[in-house]
Amino acid sequence: MSDVVIVDYGGGNLGSVAKLFSSLEIGFEIATDAQRVASAKVVVLPGQGAIAQAMHQLKSLGLDLVLQERAAQNRPLLGICLGMQLMVDWSDEDGGHPGLGIFPGKVVKFSPELGIKVPHMGWNQLELVQDPEGYFSQIPMPAFAYFAHSYTVTDVAPELVITTTFYGVSFPSIIGRGAVMGIQPHPEKSGDLGRQLIKAYLKRWVAGE
Repeated sequence: MSDVVIVDYGGGNLGSVAKLFSSLEIGFEIATDAQRVASAKVVVLPGQGAIAQAMHQLKSLGLDLVLQERAAQNRPLLGICLGMQLMVDWSDEDGGHPGLGIFPGKVVKFSPELGIKVPHMGWNQLELVQDPEGYFSQIPMPAFAYFAHSYTVTDVAPELVITTTFYGVSFPSIIGRGAVMGIQPHPEKSGDLGRQLIKAYLKRWVAGE
């Protein structure tokens, strides 16, 4: 039985995240069962798409409460792209929907009034704000990661912000506290940076280093 479980709730980038873990020769399994997700050492919550459908799927599988409990216990939980957006209280998408409420914050759409194209697509820079868990100790910063999103997390407490990115406005691109972290860019599309970041996270919370 693997230490790492990737949650399958119908999120669009499940396959590409799994491919990244396979390329890193990291043992993992894909699961929908709430008990398996609850028992895993590390849980990865990937995703692309709309938050309303994602929350519906998580609730129908009984995974919303499992993920909230893991976060409350500071057990390793890594949200990627939509998985990060699901971690906060509220999203304005599709008329407004609650998220998992793991972190205070909300999700808002990028405004074309800022003179930017929406969605935010392509490579952009991560600026390191703080690194209490040492994820970036071996990664030269600032660095570039690959983004693909129309909505972004905002109103996050400063102590949760690990990196920011500028796209018409500065927004939190990686947030976290303890073993719970959310990554807005796609590590599976971010080359060496994405690979190094995932390895650093797992080294910290699987190997305990």
